[in-house]
Amino acid sequence: MSNVTISKFSDGTNTGYIASQAYFECNTGASTAAKVATSPDSVGFTNTSLVRGITIQVKFTNINSASNPTLKVGTSTAKPIKGSTNWLGGSVVSFTYDGTNWI
Repeated sequence: MSNVTISKFSDGTNTGYIASQAYFECNTGASTAAKVATSPDSVGFTNTSLVRGITIQVKFTNINSASNPTLKVGTSTAKPIKGSTNWLGGSVVSFTYDGTNWI
């Protein structure tokens, strides 16, 4: 299993991060708050991958009906999801990590 490669970029004014592999799938039940996303390609995502500004995409098999959901990506620590948590089953949702939460 390889790790996600994270590259820092800057245009002289703004700095951000981009991941070499950022697609995950989540089969967690609709009413379960602790969502778990895994890579279909077995690419590792760990706590060191959790850098502020990283954006990932997660395909959810199920809708979300849980209050205050969290997202655990790979073996990273689960972090709260803030903002809209009303996705439909089959949706691909983009999340950006702000240093504390998935937005």
